[in-house]
Amino acid sequence: MILAIAVALLVVAGVVIALVARRRQPPPREAVMVETLHAPDMETAAPAPLPSEPEANPEPLITWTATLTETALDEAARFRLIDDLALLDAPWAIALLRRAYEEESSPELRERIQVALSLHVVPVTRHDSVASMAAEAAGAERAINSSRRSPGNT
Repeated sequence: MILAIAVALLVVAGVVIALVARRRQPPPREAVMVETLHAPDMETAAPAPLPSEPEANPEPLITWTATLTETALDEAARFRLIDDLALLDAPWAIALLRRAYEEESSPELRERIQVALSLHVVPVTRHDSVASMAAEAAGAERAINSSRRSPGNT
């Protein structure tokens, strides 16, 4: 008998909860009329105006970081990378910094690279040939790739 009363109370409580929940639901929204847009005829449509200003030159392509990472680095990350390379006393790091100096357009980054190179007493001058820098960068790339493949590195 007590079991039947408990079951009946549970059923009544469930019904009350369902009714309260139903009343708390927001009322349905009213329907809104939407106008149908028609595409203009190609014959009557006005041609698109030409841009009045030429587009600004896009940022120069930064490729010097590609030997170390596959993702593009923002300016703050390149600052940190330059500082890290300045700590290394390896020919490939110096070659990479020289390549970075040629590619970077930001005056702040170029100044940071000059400081990093001055730590290694390898001044960047206008007399450096692009071919010699490319050869140094290629050698740096080979050194990095060979160090990645060596079995001792993880």
